[in-house]
Amino acid sequence: GGGGGGGGGGGGGPGGAAVVPPLDGALVGRLLGEGSASAAAVRDWADAWRAAAADPRSFAASRLVLLSHPQGGAAAQLLRSLRSLASRGGVLEMTVEDCTAAAAAADAAAGDGGPCQQRLERHLAAATAARAPSLVLLRGAERCDSDRCFDAALGILERFVDPNERQPVLTKEGAVRAALAAIVVVAAPLSAERCASLRLMASRELRLQAAAELEAMWPSSRFSYGVRVAKRALINRLGGSAAVACG
Repeated sequence: GGGGGGGGGGGGGPGGAAVVPPLDGALVGRLLGEGSASAAAVRDWADAWRAAAADPRSFAASRLVLLSHPQGGAAAQLLRSLRSLASRGGVLEMTVEDCTAAAAAADAAAGDGGPCQQRLERHLAAATAARAPSLVLLRGAERCDSDRCFDAALGILERFVDPNERQPVLTKEGAVRAALAAIVVVAAPLSAERCASLRLMASRELRLQAAAELEAMWPSSRFSYGVRVAKRALINRLGGSAAVACG
């Protein structure tokens, strides 16, 4: 099915309005199950992104967790459609392995996200300057199992998805209005059976179970106390907007 057309430029002052193109809702329904909580979550996420990007008073990125099982093709099809929504501001794709390896190679100091943090900030700053919607995809989140990985790949997202943010986020690349961006954390921790079970759940139950999957995916025994605190905060942010792709 055809997606939406390209978005026009935003008006207003610095960091002003930007237009996110329409989501291909019919494709989302076919991939995730028409009437399912997951299809509703993706549509709500796209609507929230569109509204936030167009509102100069919004500063937090819209976020989505996409859970799947490793053999499923629906997640890849959905991501292709989502990428088209950021044709103007661009798409930044990272994997947890790339971020962890880059941080190790740079010997990033504790608390410094390392090269992926720099890439993320550069990407968001460029989208802010262009007043253009942009997308961030972090893949392989189920394979993050150490403090270094969390700091390098996941912890770097936290400050951009804080719904309480009331001003641009200051970065080394300049001030960022993260509301222009959407962040999708992609993970494939599910068995086919577990995925099918989650797919049938109503929205509230799916949110609870998705948060439980994130907890199981990142067991506390693998992380230091400080990272466990950050992990809990990130799960609280991400778990409220989750979808499962099983096909």
